[in-house]
Amino acid sequence: HTLPAAPAAVAVSGVVKVATVTGATVSGWVGKDVGALFTAAGVVQRKYLQITIRLVPNTKNTSTPTLTDWRQSYSCPPQE
Repeated sequence: HTLPAAPAAVAVSGVVKVATVTGATVSGWVGKDVGALFTAAGVVQRKYLQITIRLVPNTKNTSTPTLTDWRQSYSCPPQE
């Protein structure tokens, strides 16, 4: 998928917004139950998960965000 440029909202079928992080650097773990978000959006389970992160500069375009770390956790239900 091609996502629209910020600040336009992302309204693409199969793309689920998980979170928006703004402000000071977040150094601790910020977790979301993406499974519940996918279910609510009607996205069916698949074998692979594609992650898209949209990095948006500040309003004056003088500072750009940097992704320095990523952690994805998952669990496999007993019936799988």
